[in-house]
Amino acid sequence: MALTSTGYTSSYRGSNPPGAYITVKASDFGTLPVPPASLGSAGNHSILAYSGITNTGSSTINGGNIGSFPTESITGIFESDGGAGQIIPPYVIDNAGANQARIDGLAAYTAMAALSFSSLGGALDLSTSNGSGGKTYTPGNYSFGAATCSDGMILNGAGTYIFKGSSTINLASGKAIVLQGGATADKVFWLVGSSLTTVATSTFVGNILAVTSITLGGGALVGRALAIGSGNGAVTIAAATVVTSPSGSFVPGVQNPLPIVPANGTAD
Repeated sequence: MALTSTGYTSSYRGSNPPGAYITVKASDFGTLPVPPASLGSAGNHSILAYSGITNTGSSTINGGNIGSFPTESITGIFESDGGAGQIIPPYVIDNAGANQARIDGLAAYTAMAALSFSSLGGALDLSTSNGSGGKTYTPGNYSFGAATCSDGMILNGAGTYIFKGSSTINLASGKAIVLQGGATADKVFWLVGSSLTTVATSTFVGNILAVTSITLGGGALVGRALAIGSGNGAVTIAAATVVTSPSGSFVPGVQNPLPIVPANGTAD
């Protein structure tokens, strides 16, 4: 990542030590890599809620910020509160930043929901198998009503995928969303007017922006669970679940262990 010079170098070599040192914090380096612009600061979170995050299983969360606001309740993840879950670094428990992140997430939802969509009818039709475990979609915007993803789905091709559902979406047990042909999880968006639920042994992929709630009932999520609705917006991890942040998740910078000195010093 390119950084703009601020007139300081990373070490000093001279007869007299510098008179002052400057502390460099991980946050000074921003995010690596840059989260999707359309999500704003919500892209820094792997799990985001308005009214709390609850884990009831032996879940694993791989990186990304976790936060809830104004209900700053995160339970069942840490041993200190009797939880059986674990969080693998890098991560930040960021309730303070969750307020703006939720606002950004809701703005992203509103902006994307206003785009033009290809209607798939009353339900997301994933029942017709193409011989590869589900129906194939190419980059684009698709709208539908409630849905049960009974055969999973294949996303084939580099680009952005936006799926807008008016209410609950369920991914059936043992089914998966498969990425092919350059498709990546950080470019997949699920706009859910109500709630989204996954079940055990399923593999869900993409950024979930749900107005009411998100329930991860087992299996895996490669993406973000962002419950961005005002007044509700809860995230529940109801069984052993693996959440892995996609490309673009928050990664703290690395502090330079060498002293920082004025630019007129001699640097290594």
